[in-house]
Amino acid sequence: MMEYEYLQQRLQLRVDLMEKRMVGISELILAPKTADIKRVRIHCRQMKVTRVSVNGIDARFEQLEFLSEIVHESYRDWTAFDLFYRGAIVAAKEGTLVVELPED
Repeated sequence: MMEYEYLQQRLQLRVDLMEKRMVGISELILAPKTADIKRVRIHCRQMKVTRVSVNGIDARFEQLEFLSEIVHESYRDWTAFDLFYRGAIVAAKEGTLVVELPED
């Protein structure tokens, strides 16, 4: 069970069609279900996160890439790919951006 609930998300995007890229800011409003939350996991696959702040304070974060390389290129069979792919999907289910919440 998640320790928080998503209440609102605001996006500010700048789309550059010529360069085929988007740059933006996402603001999440979360409601904690417990008082001792240490980290938050967020879904943000296929994005490059450069900065995270919590209530205006820079926060430490780690971006996990479970699906970047499913199996090593030495594996050539479908069974191995399917097994590793299913494992990566399960691992990514909780979210790929882990944000450590700063102390108050």
